[in-house]
Amino acid sequence: WRFVCFAPSARQHLLDATLAHYSRKDPSFWTSAWGGEFPTFANFEDYFRKQSKAKWMMCSHLIAVGMRRQRPGEGKKTYPEHEELASVACAVQNMHILATSMRLGAYWSSWFDHFVESSEGVRFLGLDPSAGDRWIGVFVIGSAEAHKIDSYRATRKAVTETSEWREV
Repeated sequence: WRFVCFAPSARQHLLDATLAHYSRKDPSFWTSAWGGEFPTFANFEDYFRKQSKAKWMMCSHLIAVGMRRQRPGEGKKTYPEHEELASVACAVQNMHILATSMRLGAYWSSWFDHFVESSEGVRFLGLDPSAGDRWIGVFVIGSAEAHKIDSYRATRKAVTETSEWREV
């Protein structure tokens, strides 16, 4: 896994790169992207700037989550992509557990899929799309009101509801 941490002074760099990616899209892109939710780039830009101010500039850090594929080497087994993705997900889960233990608010955002899934986006993180590296999203972290942190408690189903046990 690879993480690129955008501290308070660097968050704007990620936001600017995201907006720049979409500013170069052809007008036809906007008729189908996100189900046509934003008819033009101007509509998207307005939405993006409001979200930036209300959400992402309010957090302390934006952490881009990347997967750097294992590079092949002589006598070295390469792992399947799904195992490397699972490894990244486990690392992010650990980050979430740590944030919760520190009473911080955090969530894993898929970010903006066209940018995240593009070669440009992958390279923006310093990764190599031709080697199979991927950008998987952004982990958003910041302070939250104590009563909100206290109200976020996961509920779990019984193991018998989520697992099937087989015996020969």
